[in-house]
Amino acid sequence: MIFITHNDSPSGIYYSQVTDVCNFLNKKLNARIRLVSLISVRNYLHNRRSIKLHCPGAIVIPMVPCVRNWSWNFIPLLFLFLFLDSKKVIARGPFAASMALWLKKIGIIKWVCFDARGGSVAEFSEYNVVGNSSIKRDIFKIESNAVLNSDFRVSVSNALVNYWKEKFSYSEAKHIVIPCLLHSEFFNLLPNEKDIRENRKALGFSDEDIVLVYSGSLAGWQSMKLVDDFLSTLFKRNSNIKFLFLAKEVPRQMKILAEFGDRIVCKWLPEDKVSSALSSCDYGILIREKSITNQVASPVKFAEYLACGLKILISEYLGDYTEFVMKNNCGHVVLDEKQSLHLSKLTIDEKIYLRNHAMNYFSKDAFMESYKLLIQK
Repeated sequence: MIFITHNDSPSGIYYSQVTDVCNFLNKKLNARIRLVSLISVRNYLHNRRSIKLHCPGAIVIPMVPCVRNWSWNFIPLLFLFLFLDSKKVIARGPFAASMALWLKKIGIIKWVCFDARGGSVAEFSEYNVVGNSSIKRDIFKIESNAVLNSDFRVSVSNALVNYWKEKFSYSEAKHIVIPCLLHSEFFNLLPNEKDIRENRKALGFSDEDIVLVYSGSLAGWQSMKLVDDFLSTLFKRNSNIKFLFLAKEVPRQMKILAEFGDRIVCKWLPEDKVSSALSSCDYGILIREKSITNQVASPVKFAEYLACGLKILISEYLGDYTEFVMKNNCGHVVLDEKQSLHLSKLTIDEKIYLRNHAMNYFSKDAFMESYKLLIQK
C-alpha cells in the first residue's frame, strides 16, 4: 500500500500523523506501507533528508512549482506508479486523493482511501489558507470528489463526517474515525515531582505558580485574539497565573505582552524538549473561535497536552473534544473569554490520571481495530 502526501512539509504534525503512522502500521500490522511525499522545491534537499530520517523507505518527490499547478503533479505520480507493485493508496488530503482517483480512473491503481484532515472548503473560505483564486474556485469540486468517489475514508472526527453529509450529501458508511493521535515520543513516563519542580524552575516558574501553556502555530484558526482576551481576564484575577508560550515570539499585537510581560515566558524548543516543558505546566490552552474549520477539527495538541498531564482549557464545539473534556473531567469548557475560572496547580496524581486518559484514548494502539479494518479494506 502507498501513502501519498501532497504539499506537506516535514513538521511535528507530519511526523506524528504520517511517518509515525506508516512506521506503526508496518511494525504492528505488517502493512507494507510505503510513503510517497510530494514536497515543495524550496528547501527540498533538507526536507527530503528530514522525511527519510523518520521514514527511511520514503520516496520524496519535488512538486511542480506554484500551488495553482497542483494537478500537474499527477504526471510524476503516473510514472512512479508504473514501477510500484502496490495498487492501493491512502491519500492525505483532497489534492492527493484527487490525483489518486485520476490514477484509478485510468487503471493504474485499484483502491483509494481519502485520509481527511479537516474541512477544506471551510478552511479556504474562513481563513484564506491558499491565496490562489482558481484553487479557491475549484476546492468544492476537489473536496467533493475526494469524499464521494473514494473507496474508503478516514476522518479525524465525527463532526467532520457530519460536515461531509451536510456539504456533499455523503450518505455511505464506508469510513472510520481516527483522531490525530500521539507520536511515539510522548509515550515516555511523566517526570516525577522532583523533576517537574526542577523543570519549572528552569523555565522561570515557582512551585506556587499556576502555569498555562500554548503550543502551536499562529494560523488564523488558532484565534489568538480570544486567547489574548482570556489570559488578560485570568491575569487580572489571579496573580499566581503564569503563561508559557512555546513559539519563536509572542505576537506583538497581544495586549498581555504590554500589561503582563513579567508573567509570560516565551521559549522556542527543539522537538525532543517540548514534552518535558509541557509536563511542567498545569493547563493547555485550546481556545478557538466558533468556525466550521474548528468545529470539525482534531487538534493533535489536545492529545499531547493530556499525555503530558495537563488539563485542557477548551472552547465549545471544538471537534469531538469539548464533550470529551466534560465527560472525563479533563479540564474546563470556556464559554466566554471573559469567563472567571478557579484554577489551581495540579497534583502529580491528577497528572497521572490525565496521562492515562491520553494513553487509553489517543495512542495508536488504542485504535488498533480501526487500523486493522483500514488495512483489510
